[in-house]
Amino acid sequence: MRARRRCGGHAVSSRRATQLLVRLDGHIGYRGAGTELTGLGMYLDRWLPRP
Repeated sequence: MRARRRCGGHAVSSRRATQLLVRLDGHIGYRGAGTELTGLGMYLDRWLPRP
C-alpha cells in the first residue's frame, strides 16, 4: 500500500509491466512503464560510475 502511494496513488494492474528502482533511503529513484529497459539503463549509467 505504501509503495502504491509513492507511485502516485494509482493501483498497478497485473497486466502492465512497471519498473521501479528503490533507493537505499526508501525513495523511488526511477519509475518506468513497459518491459523496455533502455530508460533504466540510461538512469543507471548516469548515476553509477563504471570501473
